[in-house]
Amino acid sequence: MSIEVLFYLSSPSKRKPLTYSITVYQNNQFNGIVFTVRGRALNTLCSGFVQIFAAWTLNLITDVLPVKRRMRALAGAIYVFVMFNAVWIGGYFAMVKTKIGLTEAERLDVYDKGYGEWAFLFVMYGFMDATYNCYAYWFMGALSNDPGEVWILDRPASWIC
Repeated sequence: MSIEVLFYLSSPSKRKPLTYSITVYQNNQFNGIVFTVRGRALNTLCSGFVQIFAAWTLNLITDVLPVKRRMRALAGAIYVFVMFNAVWIGGYFAMVKTKIGLTEAERLDVYDKGYGEWAFLFVMYGFMDATYNCYAYWFMGALSNDPGEVWILDRPASWIC
């Protein structure tokens, strides 16, 4: 992930969310290099479905657990930390094996051997992205019980997500 997305860029119109570079990597540097067009389409579809499941899973931790908000926040932070690191560790091992400059015929297709493991990693990138975003917005909303105060607190922080 590039460091420039962690800070505001020079112009407010050029601000990018924190997950911008992650999404660009997922789609261009991983999905676009490793898979054929058919594989990319299936990966993107599956990633979208899994993102819905990720939001639901995080909802179970942050909203359904019968404990105080502080404990739910801690449980959510641990869950996001573990998922984030597990997926990116898996991504590191895939990155080491990635070959750049393959022709379309040399890339992984849906019917090729080994497609499932690489596609699972791409789908988990989507799962991680949705988990991070949902937790960040939940956390910002959980900072206060007053909607006006939450709006003020969330305004400068919303560029992160």
